[in-house]
Order: sequence, then C-alpha cells, then structure tokens
Amino acid sequence: MSLVILDLDRFGTLNAEYGEAAGDEVILAVVPAIKSAFGKMDILSRYGGDEFAFILPGRSGKEALDCCRKAGEAIRTLDILKGRKGSFKNITASIGISVCPEDGSTSDALLDKADKALYAAKEAGRNRAVLYIAGDKK
Repeated sequence: MSLVILDLDRFGTLNAEYGEAAGDEVILAVVPAIKSAFGKMDILSRYGGDEFAFILPGRSGKEALDCCRKAGEAIRTLDILKGRKGSFKNITASIGISVCPEDGSTSDALLDKADKALYAAKEAGRNRAVLYIAGDKK
C-alpha cells in the first residue's frame, strides 16, 4: 500500500490575497479533481486545512506516483480563480508518497516518510509529486 500527503501550494497566501471564502471555494473545487485521479478502493481524506491524506491499498509506489501526477494535473487545470484579480494563475499541489513495507510498517513511519517526500517536492519548486526513496536527503 502507499500513503500520500497532498498539500495545496501557497494556500495561506491565497487565503490572504483572495479571502477565506475564495479559499473555501478552492478546497471544494479541488476535491473532485483529486477524486478523478484515484480508484474506488483508494481512501481519500482531508487531513486538515489545505492538506489531504490518501491510503492506496495494493498500490506500488510507481502506481501511486502515476495517480498523484494525474491529481496534480487535474488540480492545475482548475479555473476557479479565472477572472479574479490577484497573483495566482492556477492552483497547484505538492505531494509526498511513502510505501509499505519498503518505507516502514507503522503509521508513524509512513507519515514521516511521506512528509519528507512532501517537503522534497516543495524544495524542488512545488507543483509536483515525489516518491520517498530511502537514502535520499529528504
């Protein structure tokens, strides 16, 4: 199984610039975009604020990465901010992925590795999915 953490890029800035009502609209628009990239057996949840966590039973890291890239593309193509004054052209997400048992067999270990991959995605410029790889400096 794979564990995924998805974080909307610069969401705090978006809320400050467009207002919290617009931020709420973005969250509501992102959910179906995310769902479109995953299957019926995948467990998708809002983890808090602008962060989402997914459990993908039976999915390898490569399969999870493919789904996450599709989700990222679906989010990028949302036009929820079109016509609004502001600096955001589109919504993007940074995504971190860990795999059980390769990256750990406990929820804490998997969350830690997915979080490290998420921050690697942010450090690499955001707007991407990163699969945790043991030994990488993430």
